[in-house]
Amino acid sequence: MVRTQIKKYPGKSNRQIAKELGVSHTMVADERERLTNPPELRKFEDFKKTWEGLSDEHRKEFVKEFDVDLRDLQKSIVEQSSIANLRTSATA
Repeated sequence: MVRTQIKKYPGKSNRQIAKELGVSHTMVADERERLTNPPELRKFEDFKKTWEGLSDEHRKEFVKEFDVDLRDLQKSIVEQSSIANLRTSATA
């Protein structure tokens, strides 16, 4: 409900949305923060900083340890991209 209003009316203030929905403005602010700066994105940024600080040897060990997971992830991304491209082609 809050998320929908933020997406629908991004220019409205947290207080305006809160008043309309009968919730606190801090609740709206928290939800807006999650939308604009999702926890997953913060975790990814933290991981990138950590990765950059690792030695080449530690990076190799990471890739070796998670090779199967990384390959599965890559395959999944390619499949999802292919499906999205097919949908786009079909509607064009």
